Amino acid sequence: RNTPSSGHKLVKQTSGDPHPQADLHLKSAIGSLTYIMKCTRPDIATAVSDIARVSSHPSEDSWNATLHLLAYLSGCPSYGLHFRQHGNGELLSYCDANWGCGGGDARSASGVVFLLAGAPICHYRKMQSSIALSTFESEIVAMCCAAKEAMFLRELIGWVMGPSDEPTLILCDNEAALISSSNV
Repeated sequence: RNTPSSGHKLVKQTSGDPHPQADLHLKSAIGSLTYIMKCTRPDIATAVSDIARVSSHPSEDSWNATLHLLAYLSGCPSYGLHFRQHGNGELLSYCDANWGCGGGDARSASGVVFLLAGAPICHYRKMQSSIALSTFESEIVAMCCAAKEAMFLRELIGWVMGPSDEPTLILCDNEAALISSSNV
């Protein structure tokens, strides 16, 4: 398996009996996968989140997605967080937005990852609270979320490692958002 996600959109089953295997083992598997995700494998975060979102009434699709994720993990045991010993220890952020991906409600999603010494120390993907009218607007919201998180992480890292005068880079892939943010 090359990717953590099976590629099928998981939809919460609203009627019928839950899948017997999934009903019995899914919540335990989600707990274990969440532990793995938080400690060493941020690459599976979206897949775990998607499975957990439909776990209250599991279907065969959610069980198959869980099995796919477990097969992915068994196929790449050497993947994980690898911190560099040398380097400046500066904080670096990547952010992106997926405009209008929220299904029926047209909300966008923000995704942010922060790297320290070459390894991710903080990451999240969440639905934006407002409806963006363009990709530009959804990217600006994602950059704003990244900036707020950067302020918190800089203070925390400064408390642990000492303050830094270097700016935190927040990298984004939307040209209009980059131009707009550089004019502030």
